[in-house]
Amino acid sequence: MKKPVLMVLLFFLSANVFATDEISQLMKEGKWTKAKTIAKEALKENPKDWSLYLTIGICSINQKNYNEAIANLSKASSLNPKMALPKFFLGMIFEEIGNFPKAMEYFRKAKEREKDKERRKEIEKHLRIIKEKAKKEQGG
Repeated sequence: MKKPVLMVLLFFLSANVFATDEISQLMKEGKWTKAKTIAKEALKENPKDWSLYLTIGICSINQKNYNEAIANLSKASSLNPKMALPKFFLGMIFEEIGNFPKAMEYFRKAKEREKDKERRKEIEKHLRIIKEKAKKEQGG
């Protein structure tokens, strides 16, 4: 992604939603493959753990495997529909690939569900950026 996902990820890590401290540490160190491997192994025993799908999705974003990221973040969102984080990262993916209507949809859903004021500000910033990008794309 043009804007490093790692920086945004570190901001959102304060939500402390990752399955284990080990995975969280690996992600902070940018060891995406290792973190994803551990999360996939853990899924075998905990197939309904939405945080594992979130972890795999975020790792996949950082590996630029957007199809895998979308599938896992969508699964995380369906398992825990009240959580804003999967929707936020889905918005980032669609922003990156230029699907601005879909990005807006997910950022709006994330904003509706996010309780933390600082994280809401980050989401609102993305919404403003997307509106500008969409306007430029339309020639305005």
